[in-house]
Amino acid sequence: RQIDVPRDLVDGIHHKLATSQVVPAQAHDAKWRPAAFHWIAATVAIVFVIGFISLRLNSTSAVLHSTHELAQLGLEWQAKIQLIANWSSDLGGAPTDRPFIEDLTIGPTRWMGFETELDSQGVVFDVSQENGPDAFMFVVQAATHGGVSTAFPQIPDYSNGSSCVGVCRRDNLVYVLVVNGSPLDYAKLIVKRLGTA
Repeated sequence: RQIDVPRDLVDGIHHKLATSQVVPAQAHDAKWRPAAFHWIAATVAIVFVIGFISLRLNSTSAVLHSTHELAQLGLEWQAKIQLIANWSSDLGGAPTDRPFIEDLTIGPTRWMGFETELDSQGVVFDVSQENGPDAFMFVVQAATHGGVSTAFPQIPDYSNGSSCVGVCRRDNLVYVLVVNGSPLDYAKLIVKRLGTA
């Protein structure tokens, strides 16, 4: 991930390095000091920059996403699939750190890597049925609010009349199921759990 370091920070580091030399009057009895001070100043500057970058990365990864936000992203991702279409039918080659979950009544037929704004190593599985609507399960690493379910809901989290979206999480993974169909088409894909109609 590219991190923009403020210009004033860079200028400050250059200034520290430029002024880290000892004055000539001290050089006769401390010839080692200029080099030592130069290295110390450079080390401090590097540590400061690393700390700044780490702070920026941590603040980005700490963003929590709601079910609604993830559902909207799922619709955007689904619209981009046709532009990539780099599918693989070798399901055994799918990344094991972003696995398919057995929450659906059918399994995937193919998969592909899918970079998103949340996860550069995301994965999408094609769970479309023959003679049925297109359906895709996206798997990404992302932080979520506590309200995100640990299993796909029987009723979609979001529906716009032409597509339905369900969202769930498992540990640090988020699963977004997008079905290009009605709520009934969506429900047919979800495994019914005890206590549900």
